[in-house]
Amino acid sequence: MTINANLPINFIIGNHTPCVVTEDAFEYVMHGVRGIGASINYSIDDYRSDGINILMEGFPVKTADSFASLRKKYPQSRLYLIATEILTPNGFNSANTLHRADGDHYSDSVYWGGRTQGFRALAPQLDGLIFLAESLLEGYQSLNLRSHYLPLLALPGYQEIQRLPEAQRDIDVFFSGTVTDYRAGVIELLKQEGFQVFQQSTQFPEYVRRHFLARSKLAIGLKLAKSTQFTSKQRAHYYLINRIPHVFETTPDHTDLHQFIQFAEPGDAFLERCFELLNGVQTFPDHVFDDYRRCAQFNPDTVFRDFVRFLSA
Repeated sequence: MTINANLPINFIIGNHTPCVVTEDAFEYVMHGVRGIGASINYSIDDYRSDGINILMEGFPVKTADSFASLRKKYPQSRLYLIATEILTPNGFNSANTLHRADGDHYSDSVYWGGRTQGFRALAPQLDGLIFLAESLLEGYQSLNLRSHYLPLLALPGYQEIQRLPEAQRDIDVFFSGTVTDYRAGVIELLKQEGFQVFQQSTQFPEYVRRHFLARSKLAIGLKLAKSTQFTSKQRAHYYLINRIPHVFETTPDHTDLHQFIQFAEPGDAFLERCFELLNGVQTFPDHVFDDYRRCAQFNPDTVFRDFVRFLSA
């Protein structure tokens, strides 16, 4: 099938302004689609009445009603949603935590309830769902919507982080993400081991993250909570495409990136693995970065042509 390079794909991003936390996913889709010669552009909140519209989940009912009305007003248009949260019978359940009004974002019952209502208000008008993680698929099956799983691969032309020479790396451990109580506990244990740990909020822009990773010896991927069941694929993808030595806490799930990600069991085993890598007892297996790029199932041309076919069907 020949891909129509003039196919109008409109990627609406205004519901995630200032688009710092979502930048990795947005740019991945944007550059992947453009890489096969298809036409895609960002918009803040404009809806293409004559084309394909993509929206990432995360909006209140008012926003959902607005886009649902536009989809009904322009039946020749299409509207797809990138799903980002686990959907349970009771609604979105981020990080498998209990929902309670305790001030924690990941268990905020009011926030997640409103976000669930927004999704359910828009779902009947969707032409399909897009998933970037396998763990999300099961919860949405009962909606009987067309769906497409888009793997996370290394895109041609991506500019990898240029890390400083080893002698100039003054940060032992890099962590980026929301610091929950569980994560704070692990980070404190690493500090007690004498490691220089740098914590970066997700609100910092990309150039800041690249700067501190260039100075870092090791990056870590921590679960949100002790009970978390799923690996952060977006974080793992970022470390793989930038060739960053890393260790992730083991989770019960399995993804198509697992064969390349370096894991250690939570607790003492995780701390020991970090210690061994940072002190030269073990050497990070750098070959996984090339293995990942050579993996046949991660061919960018094939993956994104299949994606655009899904959008165009």
